[in-house]
Amino acid sequence: METNKDLMLRNLKYFSDFLMSLTKQKAINLEVIDSHIHKFLVENYNITSDSLLRKSTDEIIAIIETDNYENIKDLADIYFIKYTLENNANTKSELSTQIIGLYESYQIKTSTYSFDIQSKISILKNISN
Repeated sequence: METNKDLMLRNLKYFSDFLMSLTKQKAINLEVIDSHIHKFLVENYNITSDSLLRKSTDEIIAIIETDNYENIKDLADIYFIKYTLENNANTKSELSTQIIGLYESYQIKTSTYSFDIQSKISILKNISN
């Protein structure tokens, strides 16, 4: 059963996807996407985006209180968008580690294999090395 937080996270992901598609047409600042992610996390989970990145994958999953595994994928997708727009190498490294952990956790919990997720993990691992 989806809760309001589940739906809001899903909508934030769709909104992030929409903003990402706009960046292909017109330059958009990372701050715009980041501020929406930050606002959502503070209002719904009482944690900042930076604080969340310092947590382990299991801690992140516990914070987002998810029985709905799609939330794990949605959060990873949102962070992947942030990752693609980020310029700071240290932040990119932190993001890649968390994103990989979230995607792998999602695949384990759902027992699914997704080419899309595997390609994102591959991109993150190749750039990290």
